[in-house]
Amino acid sequence: RCCRWIFPKSYSNVEEEREGGRFAGTGPPPRPGFASAGPQPRPGLAASTLGRPASSYEEISEAERNRRRDMAAERAQDRQSQELARGVSDPGKVKAMQEQGQREDLMGRISEHYARLGKDVPMGLGLADLGLLRRHLGEVQAELEAKGKHPTVQVS
Repeated sequence: RCCRWIFPKSYSNVEEEREGGRFAGTGPPPRPGFASAGPQPRPGLAASTLGRPASSYEEISEAERNRRRDMAAERAQDRQSQELARGVSDPGKVKAMQEQGQREDLMGRISEHYARLGKDVPMGLGLADLGLLRRHLGEVQAELEAKGKHPTVQVS
């Protein structure tokens, strides 16, 4: 009763007013392309790059493309290193932690392959750098394949 001044008409008249078109957005939206065979071309919307009209298209040389690609890769590398260094004050420490994680992963794979071969892991292998560990993992996998024992993990 207190809100009568907001709704001066009763709700029974609402359906009648909708049919008359008094409410603008109540019907289903028009379906583009329903009456025609295909989508209608929009006038004035020819663009080859988002945000640039087709008339401003410029031919880019291969050297310029390479330069832009290198700049984008460098920015992506910077973003990645900043993301990895989040929460750690020294970026060198983050890199060392990543290398240690990769080293442990490779050593785990190598020791698993040696266990399948029935051999012991070489003594100084844990002190090797990542490149040497990757090469050694490839050699151990090749040895497993030669003996007919297929490795479950491939060299990454």
